[in-house]
Amino acid sequence: MQESRRAILITGSGRSGTTVCMYFLECLGAFMSPEMIEASPQNPDGGREDKQIFSLHQSLLRALHTTTYLPLPLGWQKEDVTKRIASQIGAIVDQRVEEAASKIWAIKDPNLSLFLPIWIRLFNAKKILPHHILCVRHPEAVARSMEAQYGQSRSMSMTMWLLRNCYTLVNTGGNCLVLHYEGWEQDILKQLRALCRFCGFTLRRSDKELMEKISAVYRPVLNRTGDSIDLREIDNPHVSRLYDALLAVGQGEMAGRAAVRVAQECLKQFEHFRGLSDSAQEAIQALSNQKKLAEQRAQTSVTSDNSLDSLKTDIDDVRKELRSLKAGLRLALKNEN
Repeated sequence: MQESRRAILITGSGRSGTTVCMYFLECLGAFMSPEMIEASPQNPDGGREDKQIFSLHQSLLRALHTTTYLPLPLGWQKEDVTKRIASQIGAIVDQRVEEAASKIWAIKDPNLSLFLPIWIRLFNAKKILPHHILCVRHPEAVARSMEAQYGQSRSMSMTMWLLRNCYTLVNTGGNCLVLHYEGWEQDILKQLRALCRFCGFTLRRSDKELMEKISAVYRPVLNRTGDSIDLREIDNPHVSRLYDALLAVGQGEMAGRAAVRVAQECLKQFEHFRGLSDSAQEAIQALSNQKKLAEQRAQTSVTSDNSLDSLKTDIDDVRKELRSLKAGLRLALKNEN
């Protein structure tokens, strides 16, 4: 398969090292989107996320009336809006692969794990070979980082951690490289070599030259929870179980079937509470409808105000014409007299 027909898809829970992974891939020569989301306080050097793809994923979440803290609605892949947005994503994929030329395109997005079925179908149809990478970090560290950067509650962060990791494992069938966030600190060269082998990059540099290259894009300060935090025991049994299964996967190794089985069992637990998620999604839809109605009313009000302003202008013009006519009549009467 041609080099240009490959792509690297990076997924994770968020705050789990996906940006760091993109830094390294950029350093190694992977193609990055020319339209990245701008830097933010959470990612001062930029999150390395494709602006168009990020926007489409967000649009799909809104159209499905759901969030990253809820399991996707049943039958979401058959919805017309899903098919329409999948078509738009497909056009971007064609464009990015063409732009990449002989390079391998690397992409990451916070919601990529949720919508992997779309991407896998597109890549199969377009004969693009995907390399899936799952970036994993201790759930408690993720929760603390989410709270510090976004003010997100711990329980919501834990749910998001579980869903995003489960969706990646199940949708890839475990055919994904696991990169542990802590592994970059423990043995950066070992993890980097595993990344290169998996993606097909050839390392021809000495360790010293490689580290100099890496230092240009990697800074340990990205660890927003600090270096010496005593992480407490995970109190969510499903999160704990999946994290143990992922820890059993060595640094830079494939996830494998054992982790997939645990992920499948965790997702089944969500199905026991499908009624709650359905109710939440119905509430989101109701709020969305109320917002649209409020916007329509506001627009109607603006239109009415504009119509009134237009009417006032017309009246003023008529008054001016009447004054002009009166002046003309007075002049005509004066001349007759």
